[in-house]
Amino acid sequence: MGRDHTAFGRARHPWLTGSAGWFYTAATRWVLGIRSSFGGLVIDPCIPDQWPGFEVVRKWRGVTFHITVKNPNGVQKGVRTITLDGKLVECPIPPQAPGPVHQIVATLG
Repeated sequence: MGRDHTAFGRARHPWLTGSAGWFYTAATRWVLGIRSSFGGLVIDPCIPDQWPGFEVVRKWRGVTFHITVKNPNGVQKGVRTITLDGKLVECPIPPQAPGPVHQIVATLG
């Protein structure tokens, strides 16, 4: 708030202070574990064991990925397998050519 306001100095818009940006970064890159690296797209979630999984759409390097994370054993961390368009791949997932939406399925366990 400005000098003339009765609540001078108070911020009522945390999304303008950087707090929301840091929260978004922490949630998407470190809790959901979807982040880019020099070698490719990393899928490495660290989620509550009660979560059965989640889905995310991520655009990266001009390509859209529909990412499904499954947690059948109720673990918090540890990726057992990752498939890209139905084929088993290693992490990080290398850049892909533009085209149709690519499907990624990561299974924890």
